[in-house]
Amino acid sequence: MPDESDPLIASVIVYSTSYSIERWEKYCATESPVSEAAIASAREEWMESHSTLLGQAATILQSNYSRDERLQIAVQARLTNDELESQLSAAPVASRRQWCNESAQRILSPEMDLNRRATLVQAMQSASP
Repeated sequence: MPDESDPLIASVIVYSTSYSIERWEKYCATESPVSEAAIASAREEWMESHSTLLGQAATILQSNYSRDERLQIAVQARLTNDELESQLSAAPVASRRQWCNESAQRILSPEMDLNRRATLVQAMQSASP
């Protein structure tokens, strides 16, 4: 588990989680179109409830990392999601559709709620102007 008390790591976690949710939405739009509206709604709700953290993360990443370092963070997030999509794509169609159909609930689950992670939230607040 990464050290969420470090504002830089916390910022990467916020960015990566947001990116993952966006990728899930795109993946599931193809794999299970029936899940698309629910996932889009859940993503929008997640983004809204995490808007403060997202803004703080953007500021921290911009202030502390060079353009090349931020690009590397984005590449790593993409590679991580590519791996997940590759594993999902290897699963039977029914399993992929089920995963997509459960994704809206997953996005809104307590496990995905970064606002509940007190250490991460405090780290972000400590680094914000």
